[in-house]
Amino acid sequence: MLGNFWNTIIFAPIHNLLTYLYVITGSLGLSTFLLIVIIRLLLWPMVAKQYRDTKKVRSIQPRLDELKVKYKDKPTEMAQAQQAIYKEINYNPLGCLTNFVLQIPILIALYQSVIAFTKAGVTPLNMPGLYPFIAERLIATGQTMFSTDLFGIKLLASPGSMFAQGFFTGSALPYLSLLAFLALSNVLPTIVSLKVMNTQVPKVRKKDATKNDTEAMQDAFSSSLNTSTLYIMPLMLTLSMTPLPSIVSVYMIAQNFVSTAQQLLVKYFHDKTLAKKLMTFLTANQGYSIPDAQVVAKQMLKLSPAINFLADELGEFGVFKSTSVKVHDITFEQVLAKKKDPIEAILLFDRMAKNPEKSDEILKGN
Repeated sequence: MLGNFWNTIIFAPIHNLLTYLYVITGSLGLSTFLLIVIIRLLLWPMVAKQYRDTKKVRSIQPRLDELKVKYKDKPTEMAQAQQAIYKEINYNPLGCLTNFVLQIPILIALYQSVIAFTKAGVTPLNMPGLYPFIAERLIATGQTMFSTDLFGIKLLASPGSMFAQGFFTGSALPYLSLLAFLALSNVLPTIVSLKVMNTQVPKVRKKDATKNDTEAMQDAFSSSLNTSTLYIMPLMLTLSMTPLPSIVSVYMIAQNFVSTAQQLLVKYFHDKTLAKKLMTFLTANQGYSIPDAQVVAKQMLKLSPAINFLADELGEFGVFKSTSVKVHDITFEQVLAKKKDPIEAILLFDRMAKNPEKSDEILKGN
């Protein structure tokens, strides 16, 4: 029953769409790329929500870090405190997880659809699982074999089988290039994600004198794990593609590049909307000229995640909806009461967010 549901509701529509794209383009590689673009566009609302949720979590990260220290040996109390913070910013961790999980079946079906073209004995004349009108269009092309060449690469042949004929021969070079592009595409999403979320990969530092040996070891392990995730894992994933049909590598390259482009576009449109809110706030409430407001809004978008989130919560009339966002138990509302000018308050709160352990000193000094 579950198998029928999967084939009918999830796999069949995607598989037939890929086949129809093949009928139009006559290229399995191009069809795969176009299908990934279409699927990614359909997933846009989910990806955009994921981005917004991630920004929310980043905005409260200093407070979450403080809870880990404050309730180090009290997991129940720490969980309750975390839930209280999540409620403040209207964030549901399970909702974020559900959003991610919903994407998985679609991406699996997309992968299975591509693999269906590589099965032995499958031709345009006997491709299983097609809707009748799609099957008729495919047969009408007059092809008895799928066109599976792309830039000198036979998509149904594995890179490993071509390397066996001679690693540096002319026939193997396109497959070496394919794996090189795959390695790049495997690293790219992580690098772009870190850049988009204004995050840096922790580097191994000298031992901090304020930390004991156990904490120092944990920091070193965390740093090495981040390095492994960023560089070593993508390389291992690339090497694991060697015995598989090249179409799988093409699929992964397209998936990585398209998802990365989508991530950048989501950020672009998010920031564009955010900049428009800031412009309205600065011109209508603070008396800024439009050119000056553009400059200030652009600068504010580069500030810390806590401020970026606050700016995102600006109402239509320039009223902050989330003045309860905190840094080291100091709310933005308190900073706003001290500075009066919202722009100055934002800049001061940004300094506090970047140095939460010195937030009291920063506030008193201003």
